[in-house]
Amino acid sequence: MYFNINEIVKKELEDIGNICKAIEASVKMDDKKMKQKPDKAVKKSNESSETCYIYERNTKEGLVYYKHVVCGDKQRTIRLGGSDNAEVIRIKQDRFNKALLKRLKRDIALLKKISGKFLSYDPDSVDNDLRPVYRDQTGLVNKTPGIVNQNEWNKINKKNRFEMPENCNITFDGAKTRSKSELIEYGVFKGYGLIIKYDVEIKLKNEIGQTVVVSPDFVILCDDGSIIIVEHLGMLDDSEYLKNALKKIHLYLINGYKLNENLFLTADYAQGKINAQVIDELVRKMILPRVRGRAA
Repeated sequence: MYFNINEIVKKELEDIGNICKAIEASVKMDDKKMKQKPDKAVKKSNESSETCYIYERNTKEGLVYYKHVVCGDKQRTIRLGGSDNAEVIRIKQDRFNKALLKRLKRDIALLKKISGKFLSYDPDSVDNDLRPVYRDQTGLVNKTPGIVNQNEWNKINKKNRFEMPENCNITFDGAKTRSKSELIEYGVFKGYGLIIKYDVEIKLKNEIGQTVVVSPDFVILCDDGSIIIVEHLGMLDDSEYLKNALKKIHLYLINGYKLNENLFLTADYAQGKINAQVIDELVRKMILPRVRGRAA
């Protein structure tokens, strides 16, 4: 498992930046409302700004919140009510938003410092940076020494028995795919540094214990040596295709694969359209955490 750290940092910066903008807008709006409705209990002076905090006390009525307001040399304590009081909730929300905003801005500053400074550590990048005499062309050098157990992975080598069509799609690194959607998914997987095999054969058992051969669209290697299967369903409007796809998924399930754990399904929209952003989100939020983790 290898990650394009620079791309991940870039995406994280973008996501955090969007969250910051939303929270800042909320905080500014809340502050504006407070200025429009100053606390009548304390008169503001031109030289001093109003500050306040809340505290709680156990009373015969239950837990009661109070707001202590300070403006210059004037102070006042106001009884608000219980934990469901609107002003109590507003003050808690404001304090949470500002604390979260402060933490996010700190993270943005840290991410900006490291952005673009990571060296890729996928096998090809490491090999290409070596002097030519040390580069391996035989395939005998183990380029994934960090993987705990590669036995299952090493067995997956046989290509799909159905030949690739002549007018197939070509990926950025020269691999061939059967559809444009799989071409896009291949690029997303590679972009995150995942170790994948495309259109290969694996052996499973059917309901009566017979060995059957299936060809997953993608097989992904996890840190612990286990594998994840990704199947792209590109022709769901074809009844025969759908029937065969369901049989294939059933085989995965009876062989111990679990949906959204080590078996992921993607599909085209109408007219064969695909949303690469959805695939990217699937990888970041569901597949990457599984690849990084350990099998149960």
